Parts: sequence; structure tokens; C-alpha cells
Amino acid sequence: ILLSLGGDGGNYKLNGAADGQYLADFLWGAYGPYNATWVANGGVRPLDRGSTNLDLTKTIDIDGFDFDIERTSPGTSI
Repeated sequence: ILLSLGGDGGNYKLNGAADGQYLADFLWGAYGPYNATWVANGGVRPLDRGSTNLDLTKTIDIDGFDFDIERTSPGTSI
């Protein structure tokens, strides 16, 4: 599964390194390999349950992320 974020247009940005670290940690915890500590600390795993996965013993892990962020904030670079 590939998770793709962004695209042409939109008004979104990261406000510095702390936002980038938070986003990376969130995406890895929520969609990467299952981590019991993440879940025990209240982290969400939105793809682990639903109409296509009702088995509580199975997890769904994403193995790719595609960021299409085309804009930078003033004074920053990608």
C-alpha cells in the first residue's frame, strides 16, 4: 500500500522541523509497522480495523509514503 499526500494546490505547510518530526512520527506510528507502545499510548491505527479487516489479530502496514509538497514557506527550503 502506498500512502500519497499532497498534490497540486492546497494551502498547507509544515512550520519548521518540529512539525516535520511530528508528522513523520505520526505517519510511522499510524500507518507503519505495528508498534504496541504506540497503540498503548493512544496512537491511532486507522487501517487496522474496518469493513475489510475485522480480525483483531491482523494489522495493515503501509510500506511507502509519497509526498508531493510543491510549496515552501518564506525563508525555508526543501
